[in-house]
Amino acid sequence: MQVTLKDIEKFQQEWSEAVLNIKKAQLEGENIQSLAIDFINDYYDFDHDQFLYNPAFAVDQPFRNDKNAALSYFIGGNPNFIEDEGFALKEWKDIIFKNHDYIFRNELTIVSGDCILNSIDGRIYKSEFTMGFSLSNGKVKILFEDSHLISQSRVFEYN
Repeated sequence: MQVTLKDIEKFQQEWSEAVLNIKKAQLEGENIQSLAIDFINDYYDFDHDQFLYNPAFAVDQPFRNDKNAALSYFIGGNPNFIEDEGFALKEWKDIIFKNHDYIFRNELTIVSGDCILNSIDGRIYKSEFTMGFSLSNGKVKILFEDSHLISQSRVFEYN
């Protein structure tokens, strides 16, 4: 079964809300470790034979091809990834996906576009991404992601 554009847009909205909820949970003193593990299990297909993940803010160790490496990227705290401060723990106001191009191939849908990250201090970060989506047990999941931050210091005006 093919992942549709509507499926991807819904997925991206839910993914964004889930990331923001991890920070909210941290501020409320909740267990973010279990919440982040659930997030990874819900949105990433690490149970597939292979998984490719190159997240935008990972620089020194850019490839995170297993669950523990991805968990560190999202909430930090892993001594094997000392650069990780926790992407999901940053103070994002919102996260917006702007999809540009799509490829539909068998059971894989590939999307490229921009991810706009608005922080509460007014800074706007833009990353470019290519993601592959597939169905896993009837649920849309990311099978691979390659994202690159355009700049960590420039502020972008994005319409």
